[in-house]
Amino acid sequence: MLIVLLIITAIFLVLNFNLSGKDIADPGFLYCLSFFVFEFICFLGTTAYDVVINTETVLVVSFGMLCITCVSLFAHRKQKCYQFVPDDGKSYDLSNIVVAIVIFIQCITIVTFINYIFRLYAVCTGAEGSLSDAINNYDQLVKFNTTRLDSLNVDIGELYRKTNLVSNSVPYVILFVLINNIYYFKRFNLLQSFSVLLLAIQTVLTGGRSGLFLMFTFVIIELAIISFRKAFIKGVGLRIFVRITIVVIITGFALILVMKIMGRSLPSNLAEYIFVYFGAPIDNLDNYIARGAPTVHTDVPGEYTFNGIYRYFYDKGMLNSIGRVTDVLPFVSSSNGKNEGNVFTMFYFWLIDFGFVGLFPLMLVYSFSYIYVYRSIYKNYQGKFNYSLFIYAYIINSLIMSPFSNRFFEEIITISFAKKAIITFLFVVLFIDKRFEIFDNQFRFDYKEIKRTDCKL
Repeated sequence: MLIVLLIITAIFLVLNFNLSGKDIADPGFLYCLSFFVFEFICFLGTTAYDVVINTETVLVVSFGMLCITCVSLFAHRKQKCYQFVPDDGKSYDLSNIVVAIVIFIQCITIVTFINYIFRLYAVCTGAEGSLSDAINNYDQLVKFNTTRLDSLNVDIGELYRKTNLVSNSVPYVILFVLINNIYYFKRFNLLQSFSVLLLAIQTVLTGGRSGLFLMFTFVIIELAIISFRKAFIKGVGLRIFVRITIVVIITGFALILVMKIMGRSLPSNLAEYIFVYFGAPIDNLDNYIARGAPTVHTDVPGEYTFNGIYRYFYDKGMLNSIGRVTDVLPFVSSSNGKNEGNVFTMFYFWLIDFGFVGLFPLMLVYSFSYIYVYRSIYKNYQGKFNYSLFIYAYIINSLIMSPFSNRFFEEIITISFAKKAIITFLFVVLFIDKRFEIFDNQFRFDYKEIKRTDCKL
């Protein structure tokens, strides 16, 4: 059945590619492409890991692709189709003084966090260690032993809490500005690039590589949207797509090497490592469904799906009577006893909380959210920062990682992301647009419609 799933995914992939006008930044295309890659790697490990995919799993994964394709089709029918008119782009001017202030805040965040993980390591082990040891210890506690992390009672400090929200959000605006100005005007700003470097350092200090991958997809999608339409008009879109694919592969190996900085050992078997992260999630989901996809009854409805929201309130002391959300990502093995890690795709969390009946409403929310933001990019906010493109470039990482995790509901549909959105929006209004008149007399965003074209569906 895995071959059947691959064929179905390929059909949806081609359908969304043509439906979007050959736009690789389209959410429907990227969603199907991500699952196709994971399914293909799972197929390559069929013999070694004794992979057998059941019909129910094919239906669940296919339903997700059908849903996002239908929503995309609805959006194309509902809203007239537009294409970007190739132009010289917009220059985003950002004061170096403002960037310097952001860098200062980032430095405070980094220093206070380093101090925290060293104190945490000392309390946890009773000894002193290197920076790599402290990073790895923090990463292991956050991912696999939150109960022990709470019991250690090591406070990260109010100064970190106050500065971290700015340090984790505003530098993405700076990154967006930097890439835009480099692409359109070949204008490189050293101070802005230093802020981006500090953002990468802060990500590495947390022990995870997902933040670095987020920065990477952010840049790729921004470049794809501001350049790909023009590229396809000139007939060189396929060539650029090949180049991007090569960059993605090189970046993947670079992220593996970053493990050494984080205090982790490098994988001894690269093929096994790749399968565990990019092939096993499909098989792990299938094994869970084959057991009857049992739901977990908890005190809080949907606590695994909406883990990001509940984690925020727990950290604020509002859910102490219920307790922190427990771990539902056990390490599992294949039917022939080989390690398959603890990655299960986003559907695993949805099924645990709501069963099969929950797939439809959750997938609708998921699909409409991405396609709404994506379609809003087609409105060219004249003389203003394209905030829709900025948000889309940020949240697309969660869509790409859907075969890997439930990041959309864990990291995007959260209070923390809402705060980031507000902070970045205010930063753009104050320091890039430099205006408060963001609404016209009709109380809507003022925009200029782009050249309309007929949709061929």
